[in-house]
Amino acid sequence: MDSTIPTKLTAKYKIARSLIDLLQHNDMHHVTITQVCRYAHINRSTFYHYYKSLDEVLDDIQQYYKRIISEFFTTSKHLDDYHSNYDHYVHSFLKYIQMNAKSFRVLLSSDCIDSFKQNALEIAHKINIYKETKEEQRYAVAGDVELIRHWLYSDHPTSLEHLSEVFIKFIPHI
Repeated sequence: MDSTIPTKLTAKYKIARSLIDLLQHNDMHHVTITQVCRYAHINRSTFYHYYKSLDEVLDDIQQYYKRIISEFFTTSKHLDDYHSNYDHYVHSFLKYIQMNAKSFRVLLSSDCIDSFKQNALEIAHKINIYKETKEEQRYAVAGDVELIRHWLYSDHPTSLEHLSEVFIKFIPHI
């Protein structure tokens, strides 16, 4: 492991990665702190130094990806470019999800999906991607999230290119 990574970051990363890995085959209510600690090769005291519960770890993971996605779409550098290269950004975003499939399967699991949808709605509102009413925005985001969820849980039977085309066809261009 890279010795330049601060110990705090390394321990928190190990905890988060371990939870993500364990949630690939278990529901949240079947995973224990002891299992996460064993999987991460850390002591329980290390876990409790950073977190009070597994829900806090999951919240950290959700906040991390919300920040990454939000920055991807809302930084001023990207936003102007996003408007002119919409197709590229949709494809890049879906590629990022594909490359981080384990994490996104957790974020789109029954334990997290409502929170993910809310985060996606907030981001869509920030970039003004949907000009419809709030109800129509909520409906559109729920559909987008379900499409991604189905794609991830079925191990990408649809090509990335085809999925990008579907998004481009149904998400209004800005």
